[in-house]
Amino acid sequence: MTIKRYLNDRTLAGFMEVVELLPGEQPIARFDETWFHPQGGGQKADRGKIGPTLVVDVRHGENGAVDHYVESLAGLELGQTHPFTVDEDWRLLNSRFHTGAHLLVGVVEQKFPGVTVVGGHQWPGEARVDFEGADFNFVIDRSDELEAAIQAEIGGVAAAAPEGR
Repeated sequence: MTIKRYLNDRTLAGFMEVVELLPGEQPIARFDETWFHPQGGGQKADRGKIGPTLVVDVRHGENGAVDHYVESLAGLELGQTHPFTVDEDWRLLNSRFHTGAHLLVGVVEQKFPGVTVVGGHQWPGEARVDFEGADFNFVIDRSDELEAAIQAEIGGVAAAAPEGR
């Protein structure tokens, strides 16, 4: 089982210890703990570098493991500790798309109780949120009102944020 540090620690660089290496067409490295956010909940996975190799994808694995899909296992050895860096710009872009979707869903469900979210994903270049409900066309017809409500929420959050954030 991998300790999922990304859940409560924003660290983007440090060291990780190799606990398992899985060769194959797309090699996987597993670590005792990780700061790399796996793909899930509609958000793209982090990418970055661990030791000598690039992390190209991260997924939830079996038995609580986090699978780091890497370009190569060369230079990684069981028990070794390697430096890592998470691509900060990529993380920020994806987290903003994800947060934006939560904002949209929250406002729609608050203003239009007959409409609910049923799916979607928030990937750069193809973000979407899927809604259903008898009143959905009513929401579309009031897109200006919806945009104003979203802007008000953004303004309220910005005003309530501690200085420096």
